[in-house]
Amino acid sequence: MFTTHKDHILNVMERFDIIIRPNMSETADEKPCYYVPCLIKIESRCDIYETFNVTDCTCKKSAWLCFKFRFKPPHIMNHLIASLSRKYEIAEVVVPNQRKKSVALFGDIAVFELQKKTHLRKLLVMTFPNFIQVQVLEFGKNSIIKRGLYKDIGDFVADELEKIIHTRFKMSTVEFEKKN
Repeated sequence: MFTTHKDHILNVMERFDIIIRPNMSETADEKPCYYVPCLIKIESRCDIYETFNVTDCTCKKSAWLCFKFRFKPPHIMNHLIASLSRKYEIAEVVVPNQRKKSVALFGDIAVFELQKKTHLRKLLVMTFPNFIQVQVLEFGKNSIIKRGLYKDIGDFVADELEKIIHTRFKMSTVEFEKKN
């Protein structure tokens, strides 16, 4: 029964953000992979800057853009990751002692590629009890954070949060403010 309706079931689950099929560089022989937000319970135990080799010599970091909530529903980050993964490719990270790279999705952190070909610009999204932070990482010796790009990303995240909170789930008492 499941196999005959598998594609339809997966599409419905994707539409409701129960599962996320990340935008990733896949080869033709790879099966699609899915991210199941509700199964990721543990927070990342690694230093994300160390994982991606973010140093003052190798990378420029934008200022943090914060979305502050009086009360942040626990599922907001999962839906934001789903929205961002539809627009951006999820970054991959090398895991020690494994041949294959792993997606950069953790319980409280997600990293997205803003440049598909070079992988030199990344979007870092982190969640905390009452706020969500986003930061642009620009790799390379002469890298510069373009202000217009940062504003577009901030506006996109704010719009997606509005859609999630007020349109999709109609949570009239949940509000946030955007802070640079």
